[in-house]
Formats: sequence, structure tokens, C-alpha cells
Amino acid sequence: MRPSVLTLSAIGLVCACPQADAQSLELPIVPGVAGLIDSEFSPYICIEWDQAAPFPIACPAETGSALATAGCVMVNVIGDPATTMILNDFEVVFAQSPEQTAVFFTQGSISFVITTTTIRLAPGAGPIVGVYNPANDTFNLTNIDFEIEGQLIVTGTTGAAGSAFPVSVMDLASFIFPPATGVMGFTTDTPNGEPAVVLSILLGAPFASPGGRLDIGSGFTVGIGGGALMPAFGESCNANPCPADTNGDGQLTPTDFTAWINAFNNNLPECDQNGDGSCTPTDFTAWIANFNAGC
Repeated sequence: MRPSVLTLSAIGLVCACPQADAQSLELPIVPGVAGLIDSEFSPYICIEWDQAAPFPIACPAETGSALATAGCVMVNVIGDPATTMILNDFEVVFAQSPEQTAVFFTQGSISFVITTTTIRLAPGAGPIVGVYNPANDTFNLTNIDFEIEGQLIVTGTTGAAGSAFPVSVMDLASFIFPPATGVMGFTTDTPNGEPAVVLSILLGAPFASPGGRLDIGSGFTVGIGGGALMPAFGESCNANPCPADTNGDGQLTPTDFTAWINAFNNNLPECDQNGDGSCTPTDFTAWIANFNAGC
């Protein structure tokens, strides 16, 4: 997959550095629907009965995928071919998952759904530098500190397991997850065949990690896990959809160049045109590219 990166500078991407061997590219690198991440989320639930009883654990397998309805991903790719990939930010919103049922054999069952769920990088958690794995030509991510929002709603219960389940709605933000892991790489499986960066996030499996459980009482603990594959076809997490409009008048005119010079001289946020969090001369090259790209 790495040789495909050699074509990046030839398809109109923002090169934030003047040297070909030190590129810094900010997603999106493939045009797409603004704000849409073509993602899949495979949620599953694990309900454990922490008592000395027969068949105490009910951990159903993955039960399908839910396509993301919105989101953003921001990644920097450094080097040509790439030597480093940096995850700066991500947020993905998934649709409601199908109803699932955890069966405790003779102890009954618990049926539930997971509502619309948002997974995002926790504030101040980035950037996260990927470590290159030559075995599969990807960059491994560890210790991804993330936030999750949504609800787990119990829709039906039976038997002793159901009667011991004391709540009908649980806030997913109350779950304690271990830091997530992930993988970043490249793909050409895109609508136009051009290379894109792929981000895959895997939430900690709750039945394998005690930190991923929520004690609900009555001898039960509950955990949620899942994974998301996120080819970045949409916008990055950059709050400014038109970064070259440095004077903020909603238009791209030569006056924006004067505004960028002022931002550069005074180290203002508008100076950072390549999204690397700093104001340097490389942002001038990025501003020209952003200006030529239009809004």
C-alpha cells in the first residue's frame, strides 16, 4: 500500500513542506460528502453474572454493523513514502444498532438496543503518533483516549437474569473503557480510485478487560465493545471549512493574503493553514493551496 502514497503530491493535495521527502498532508485527501465518514461500527454487549452459578456469562457475538451518519477524521501523513501517521482528532456518529439478546440459558434472557452513539477523541488526548508495522504496512495506534455518548435501553427480560437486572436505561458515558487501540493505513478502494487514509478504531473488549465494565448491582456487570472502520472520504475536524478566508468575510479575495500575513506576524490561529497546530512558513504554501482550492 505504501507505494500509492507516491501519487499524493500529484493529485492536488496540500503540501505543507517545500521538500518532497517531508510532506505533511491533512485529510481529506479524497473529496467526498462534507462531514460524512464512510464507516462501520460493530457493537456488541457482554453481560456477566458474577455469581457461582451455572452458565454465568452471556456474551453474544457481533450482531451486524451500523453505518456512520456523520463524523470527521483528521490525520497527518508525513514522508513520501510515509514514515509517520499522526491521528489528531476524530468523531463519528453511528445510527441505532439492531436489537440484541443475551441468553443465560436456564437463567433467562435480556434484550436491548444501543441508541445513536457518538465516539470521539477525548479533549486534549491528541495527537497520537502511529508506529509503523512493516508486517502489514500499517501504523499501529495505542492508548487512544476517547469519549462515548449514547444509551443502552433494555427492551425485554425473562427469568432470573431479567429480574436481577435493575435498570432499563444506561448512559454509555458512564461506562469505564480501557484506552482504545487502532490502525491507520492507505487504501485505493475509494469512489474515484485515488488513495485515502483509513482509520480503524477498536474499543476495548469488556469481557477481556475489567476496566470496561459497569457494575449495575445484583451480581451483574455490563460492558460494551466494538470496532469502527473509517475511510476518510469527508471533511476533517477542522472547524473552519474555508481556512484560506483568513479575514472571515465569507469570500476569497486578495485581502485574505494581507490578513494571513498579519496572522503570521502575530501568531494568530488563522495562520495555521496546514492544521499542524503551529504557525510556520510552511503555512504560506498551504494557504496558497487552500486559496486555489476555493470554498
